[in-house]
Amino acid sequence: MTDRVNKKRLLLRLDLIRVPIILLLVLIFQLESLAFLHLLFVSFIIQSLGCFYNPAYRAVLPLITPSHDRTTVNSLLDIVTRGVQVLGPVFSIGLLSSGNTIHLYSIDAIIYVFECIFHL
Repeated sequence: MTDRVNKKRLLLRLDLIRVPIILLLVLIFQLESLAFLHLLFVSFIIQSLGCFYNPAYRAVLPLITPSHDRTTVNSLLDIVTRGVQVLGPVFSIGLLSSGNTIHLYSIDAIIYVFECIFHL
């Protein structure tokens, strides 16, 4: 059944769901009504959506790359993933120390919008 799902469309829909959820969190912060429960709820929803997004993302890779380039593309994807894992916390520390913590979510929403554009 899952092999019949259009994975690119699934990725696009999941990103389109994540953008307003994240922006709602930023809006709640701007209205000075943000509570810890909001953060827990949004984190749960985003991570739950990731359970569908991540496998579909990895399954699309063979569909969009020629077979002779798959090893290279997989290696590049792993390099980028590792780089983000290393540089992400450094970037986060910079935002946290500047007092602009909520913009971690703003940047997340912007990234989801770019993902939507690239999926199209």
